[in-house]
Parts: sequence; structure tokens; C-alpha cells
Amino acid sequence: KMDDLLRQLGRAMTGRTGVPVAVSANVQSPLPAEVQIALYRIAQEALSNAAKHAEASGVEVHFQCEAGRATLSIRDDGQGFDVDNITPGHLGVGIMRERAASIGAELEIESEPGSGTEVRVIWEQGALND
Repeated sequence: KMDDLLRQLGRAMTGRTGVPVAVSANVQSPLPAEVQIALYRIAQEALSNAAKHAEASGVEVHFQCEAGRATLSIRDDGQGFDVDNITPGHLGVGIMRERAASIGAELEIESEPGSGTEVRVIWEQGALND
């Protein structure tokens, strides 16, 4: 289950880095396996960025899933960066974008130097098949 997977991810990161990760999840319907895997990988990448680059002191993961729609948000309070000047290969952003595209999801990254980063993925059923 996605909520359990995200909590495990959070615990693993806290164990490795000492950075507390708060996970809140509201899962009302199951996700297709490939969507679950892609979202998990994106969360992994975003958490790893928060730990390695952002020097965050805390991270919040929110996951919301209802029939045909899932939203995943990973927000850290780290140093942030200039989104407009990020090179595609930097911080695994390219990888996250590819994973999102592979399931027809939207990936949004909001960040400013000095004010943390939020990675948001929005997936809707049928996005790939329309």
C-alpha cells in the first residue's frame, strides 16, 4: 500500500540522515501498480534531494488518493534553488519528470533560494489514454 511505502521511505531517510519526515496519507482507492511505482520513485528522488542538497531540517510528505486521481507532495524547508536556472540533469529533476511523464502525470516543482522546495505530482486516471 502506498501510504505504508511512503512511511517506510520517510523512516529510512530519517534513519539515514536524522532529518524528520512527516508523512500524511489519505488513500481511498487503490492505484494501478505502475502509477504506484512511479510515484514511489519520485518520492524517493525528492527525499534524497532534500537530504543531500537542500540541507533541510524537516520534510513533509502528503499523499492523497481518491478514485481516478492521486496527488503527491514532498515539501522541505531547506535552502531551495532557482527553478528557472536548473539544468535538466540536476537534482534528478529529469528523472522525476520522466517518471511522471511515463504515467501521464504532471510534475510541478516550486522553489526559491532560501525558502525550501515543494515537488508536486498530480496523476489522473485516463491521462495516458485520452
